Amino acid sequence: MELIASATERTTAATDLVLAVAACTAAIVLGRAGPPSVARRVWRVALFCAGAGAAVGALAHGLALTDATRELLWQPLYLLLGATVALFVVGAVASWWGGPVARRILVPMLGVAVLFYLATRMSGGEFVVFVVFQAAALIFALTIYLRLRARGLEGAGLVAAGLAVTLAAGVVQAAESVSIKLVWEFDHNGVYHLVQLAGLFLLVRGLLRVLRPAPVSGL
Repeated sequence: MELIASATERTTAATDLVLAVAACTAAIVLGRAGPPSVARRVWRVALFCAGAGAAVGALAHGLALTDATRELLWQPLYLLLGATVALFVVGAVASWWGGPVARRILVPMLGVAVLFYLATRMSGGEFVVFVVFQAAALIFALTIYLRLRARGLEGAGLVAAGLAVTLAAGVVQAAESVSIKLVWEFDHNGVYHLVQLAGLFLLVRGLLRVLRPAPVSGL
């Protein structure tokens, strides 16, 4: 397959690829940073889903594909995006209420992700459907980590900041007139990925602290 000609589509594909590598690397780092827990597993799977979705996006934006092939690629992409956002909610619940509650809501939240996917199909693939779903989920998770920060949980503020930046990225993506030139030209999709990278950095920095086991007090 040939690379597409559009300069902004190439930069969108490149930023998608960087995001894929960053998200999967973050998931690996998170897994090696401490003992297993429900919250750690959920966040790792969420990051792997995000990375896989970005990799599919890189293919869709970076290759000269027929409309039918590109439409076929959007299907797993939307499913992966929906699963990522749903798992963000489950991860936040695990941090607040603990693993047992997170396990109970896991399947229902994945069901919500499937409903989101069906909504995108019914809307003809409008990305704004994802933006609305993402915004609702991120605001919920952001509220939880802000409350955890108020309670003094180390790293919760960074997680909240990462979620806020990710939320801002969705706003950027929805504004199709956005474009910048940083050596190369980036349209709203490319800028969206760049902002997401900043959010991912903050998110993972915070999670590395939030998910650390609590120190055992001496007798």
